[in-house]
Amino acid sequence: MAQKTFDLSWIKKHKSILLLSLFVGIGIYTRLSGTIHGFFAFTYDQGKDFLALDDIVNGRHLTLIGPTTGIDGVFHGVWWYWLLVPLFWIFKGDPVWLVASFNLISAASIVLAFILGKELVDERLGLILAGLMSVSPFYISTGAQLWHPNLVPLLMLLLLISLVKYQKGRWPWFWVAAVLGAIFEFELAAGILFVPVFGLTLVLTRQLPKMKQLILGGAGFDFWLIPRLIFEMRHSWIQTYSLFKFLTHPTLVNQMSLLVRLSDRIQTITNLLAYAFVNSNKLIGIILLIMIMAGGKEISKQKTLRFLLVLICLLGINLVIYQGTLWEYYINMFPTLVLPLIGMGLYIFVKKYRIWGGVIISSLLLYNLAPWRFFAKPWAGDASSYKNEIRVVETVYQRASGKPFNVQVYSPSVIDYNYHYLFKWYGNKEYAFTADRDDEQATVFYIIEPDPWKTGRLRSWLAEREGDGQLIWQQIFPGEIEVWEKLRVMN
Repeated sequence: MAQKTFDLSWIKKHKSILLLSLFVGIGIYTRLSGTIHGFFAFTYDQGKDFLALDDIVNGRHLTLIGPTTGIDGVFHGVWWYWLLVPLFWIFKGDPVWLVASFNLISAASIVLAFILGKELVDERLGLILAGLMSVSPFYISTGAQLWHPNLVPLLMLLLLISLVKYQKGRWPWFWVAAVLGAIFEFELAAGILFVPVFGLTLVLTRQLPKMKQLILGGAGFDFWLIPRLIFEMRHSWIQTYSLFKFLTHPTLVNQMSLLVRLSDRIQTITNLLAYAFVNSNKLIGIILLIMIMAGGKEISKQKTLRFLLVLICLLGINLVIYQGTLWEYYINMFPTLVLPLIGMGLYIFVKKYRIWGGVIISSLLLYNLAPWRFFAKPWAGDASSYKNEIRVVETVYQRASGKPFNVQVYSPSVIDYNYHYLFKWYGNKEYAFTADRDDEQATVFYIIEPDPWKTGRLRSWLAEREGDGQLIWQQIFPGEIEVWEKLRVMN
């Protein structure tokens, strides 16, 4: 009787799709698993955004501007809110499901990385880029937090795909310009630092489109600015004036000398890239850099990669010239700019040394994924974790037993947008009332977040409230969040 043999031809034929599916599955799991259990940041920025979304959806107040920036009178674009409004409405304001939706949107970057590699060379490079992205601590962390700058890495992939297709004459310049406008829209500081440098790189590499394409591209870029333009026309160009005032008289300039600033920028960028690709291991990062340099000749033959090399150098120079405080989220486009170069270096190595190359790539992916962390003791979260915050809110409502109450929050961020939203959303959903923020009630709860950096401010805050009622209950929650219940004597 003839024995049946397992046919491997189907697997061989579809191995790229199977590997890509594996990388996407890993990417979704690493981003989504913490969210489902409440382990995601819900801080000042997220609370402020959720209150704005609640005002748009439930208060029916359509806005033309987005979150505030670090510049007085200047705002981010409103498209961030407009993107989230349908999700907020569908999931009835539940932070878990909105963040989970963003996790899935972020995981789409893995597929885009595959498409980029395939467009640059072939499917093998696409799989290398997708694999690097699926396990990268940087891409996992930005994909797990609902925050507008965290859309930039995904938009950068769209930009590079559009650029490759434009360079090959398959897509018009319009799509490149439209993605540049989106980057400018979703993170203003990143856009200001990056977009002019991108334009200069086009000029220096002689890839500037013709006038007709430039005009059409301008329409694609300006599309994102339409709500901002309407707002400006209605409010006497307040943002334009404020931005001009800041650029001519900046208030966020640091006092570092040029050499100190150069050292600081190099350290910031190298730390970010090490975190993105080698799990912050500088030694492995140096080995990767040597591999890229070894394949430099072949890398320089590729039009898009030559463009990226010039772009990265010019952006680095611009960051050294820039005298303001350089927050990491201003430059979260950097890993995506470097990704194709690292991928190409690995691709060339695999091409020359197939077995050793496969071992190195597999080891690098495992090291970044750090599978041993799945067997570590479960993390309790910190004071900014949604899981711990919602537990505090639930306990306060249980202690209140249906009675009206006030809540006062001490937070290092000063303004408690996160708790403001959680009490509003959870209280109305579960108890049909929320904490009273206008009239003084007999019961008051103090929620005190740890602040090891400014203990004096915390002591002053508590001292101001020393006589505010009699302490009848207190408890310390995970994340070292302290909650007190006090009873006031009402006249």
